[in-house]
Amino acid sequence: MNMPSIYETKLENGEALTLKELFYYAEKLFDGKQYDKAMEYYEKFIKEKEGWTGDKLIACDRLADMFRQKEDKENEMKIVFKSFEYDLPRPEFLCRLGVLFTELGQINMAVFWYSLALSIEKSADNLGFFKEECWSWLPHLKLCGCYFRLGDYNKAYMHNELALGFKPSDASLLHNKKSLEVLLNNNKLEGQANHKRILTIVQVAPDVYPVPPTNYGGIEVVIYEITEELVRRGHKVYLYAPEGSKTSATLIPYQHSGKGDFNQIAEYVLGTMPEGVDIIHDHTHISVLGKKNLNIPTICTIHGTINYRVNYPVFVSQRALNVIGGGHGFYVYNGLNLEEYEYSEEKDDYMLYLGRLDKMKGLGHALDIADLTNKRLVIAGPVHDLAYFNNEIEPRIRKNPKIQYIGSIGGKEKQEILKKACCLLFPTSWEEPFGLVMIEAMACGTPVIALGNGAVPEVLKGFPECICNSVDEMADKVMGGNYSKPNELREYAIKHFTTEKMVDGYLEVYEKVISEQPAHLSVPSIVKSKKDTLKIIQIAPDAFPVPPKDYGGIERVIYDLTEELVKRGHEVFLFAAEGSISSANIIPYTHKGPDSEKIADFVKKTLPSIGADIIHDHTHASVLSRCDLSIPIISTIHDSRKNSAKNPIYLCQKALRNAGLNQGYSVYNGINPEDYEFSESKEDYLIFLGILYSHKGINYALDVAERTGMRLIIAGPLYDIEYYKKAIEPRIKANTNISYVGSVGGKERQNLLKHAKCMLFPTVWEEPFGLVMVEAMACGTPVLAFGNGAVPEVLKGFPELICSNVDEMIYKVQNMEFPKAKVLRTYVENNFSAVKMTENYINIYRKVIEEEKN
Repeated sequence: MNMPSIYETKLENGEALTLKELFYYAEKLFDGKQYDKAMEYYEKFIKEKEGWTGDKLIACDRLADMFRQKEDKENEMKIVFKSFEYDLPRPEFLCRLGVLFTELGQINMAVFWYSLALSIEKSADNLGFFKEECWSWLPHLKLCGCYFRLGDYNKAYMHNELALGFKPSDASLLHNKKSLEVLLNNNKLEGQANHKRILTIVQVAPDVYPVPPTNYGGIEVVIYEITEELVRRGHKVYLYAPEGSKTSATLIPYQHSGKGDFNQIAEYVLGTMPEGVDIIHDHTHISVLGKKNLNIPTICTIHGTINYRVNYPVFVSQRALNVIGGGHGFYVYNGLNLEEYEYSEEKDDYMLYLGRLDKMKGLGHALDIADLTNKRLVIAGPVHDLAYFNNEIEPRIRKNPKIQYIGSIGGKEKQEILKKACCLLFPTSWEEPFGLVMIEAMACGTPVIALGNGAVPEVLKGFPECICNSVDEMADKVMGGNYSKPNELREYAIKHFTTEKMVDGYLEVYEKVISEQPAHLSVPSIVKSKKDTLKIIQIAPDAFPVPPKDYGGIERVIYDLTEELVKRGHEVFLFAAEGSISSANIIPYTHKGPDSEKIADFVKKTLPSIGADIIHDHTHASVLSRCDLSIPIISTIHDSRKNSAKNPIYLCQKALRNAGLNQGYSVYNGINPEDYEFSESKEDYLIFLGILYSHKGINYALDVAERTGMRLIIAGPLYDIEYYKKAIEPRIKANTNISYVGSVGGKERQNLLKHAKCMLFPTVWEEPFGLVMVEAMACGTPVLAFGNGAVPEVLKGFPELICSNVDEMIYKVQNMEFPKAKVLRTYVENNFSAVKMTENYINIYRKVIEEEKN
């Protein structure tokens, strides 16, 4: 149970909060996501005449954010104008006005506010409130958009160029530049309008479900609709899909029987590619064709939440483009042939959950809503995680007679259940890429009640009242029953999400990508010749999947190394935990780890059917090196212990000298910098990101926070519960400036890293490498670290960031002028890239193979 804060204790005792306490309490509530209560105290604070100007501005900014979340434009505008009472109009608020007037359709007024933002000169005192982008590139980018909408492409181009002056490598700005140059030259659009050529297109489906699917399979539905519409428009289309697929295109069925065998897909497609193909459209889960660097232009629709770094990714929502793709690529909304969906205004009194029975899809939340409302709930869809279903879902279904699970359904049965439901529950808990079932429901005239994660706000933009912030809010809306009219729902779906609109979007992408390609061969070629390629076995530990969801630096390195090897044409087999994803041939362990001996037994049994040039062992005990195998083995030593492996590879020179006694090799870990979001805008907090254990120096991070009074965010998994309970948790509870957010991954992890003032890395052991330091610098965030283990090598370019003790770390937190964010990023790109790491490993592979031969 959380202890009440000092502010809550004062309020409970009937004491009034001071002006400063009002602000800090509002900040604490905001950080804790108690937004309604935070609004109350921010408003109390700004009503007071006294108070520091910077705090008043921050309060106005926070209130504006919360009014925007509530889509309360009127109060958002009022609070922006309120900020003018405390300081001269600042670009942070002027840009907000530009956004508001753009949304109101008053583009000329938006131009006025953005232009005014550009005219404001920076003050020497930023009053503790400063958003760099609003004083530099953002108003130019927004003006580019405004002038584009007004048809003034010259001014749009000018402001885009000015924005590029601040962000010369920004993918979105470079994309704008190309597009505007085309418009200004006035030739490409005319060519597209007056000359519609017939294309030869290859659609590549996954190998799991037939196209169209019998029951579950939203991706396959979309592929089917695209293919049929392209054929209707006269294009020549080939569809690679599983046996049992049906299409008006030329079907080329897969010959293998496996599911999710991406290498089999790639090999088969490349071996049977028709002549004269203009473009390949890859829908596979890991963009397997897009990563082959083929001579034929290839686009890859990213149907999930992982971007596999292809040249031409197409995301299924604008949010996915920005969040998953970092602004690089295109986006095209999914669409359906809505005439195939039966419409009904007659509804029965049951809620519907339709989709994969998965924790991420929010099935547990749907059950919560059924319990809270005491209404009937019908659940339909395939079981994704049997253990989750058996342990957490089935017992609750049995306990509540109003909840019914009817299995995975399709066809007429699916239509009936959709069109008669009083509402569809879509309580998605992840970064939802699109949510096709929402369109299906609205096409049937059935309202959707959804949590606003991922693309949900885009899909339900016409019905913001259907978007909820919590399960309780969803339950309240179900009980209220004030749904949109069925005819309005269907009209909205027809207006925005048809097959025709989707295919229009894809044809634009096809033409653009084809026009950017040099003349290409009709048959794809592999970059590497057979004699240059190696057959490599990667052996991962068995504790976490590859790549890891949250914590797991070793698994992240293995993933990046494996993907880069595959990209270079090598044949790679990856032994890894169940749930791993890779472009390589995955051989999942059949046991639950950690158990090194079981890894060794499993690999030995499986090896005879594989064969290889070399084995790369990443296990903690280098367990494969103890096996009597005829294949050369190298072992990366991911910790600081001495190791008896024959060909050990250490992660820094110091480890090679001290632990390896100069026997073996050293290779620095690397990352793909493009996977890490970069930001020059920093907030006033420190971050400790890593395992919560004494040897990582978590106690010293707490010392820094306590003695500086600065905000500290701690993120990472617990390693020793007893140590945490005794030594760490009491100190966190005693200091309201310190918060522990658990083990984080994905977007949440990126946001914490890129906005931190600096990362603390007070490691007290012989640190083998410290990958998180590289990740932080890739985001533009400086690192203050104790100089143990590999730290001096990793921070060789910034020796001023290395501290000898906690006092020095505290001094530097308070007084140091940190290296520029861009300089940190460039340092990582030059020294710690996955490309460089892979090149070093390949050199060692070849050297060891040659030595073993001799």
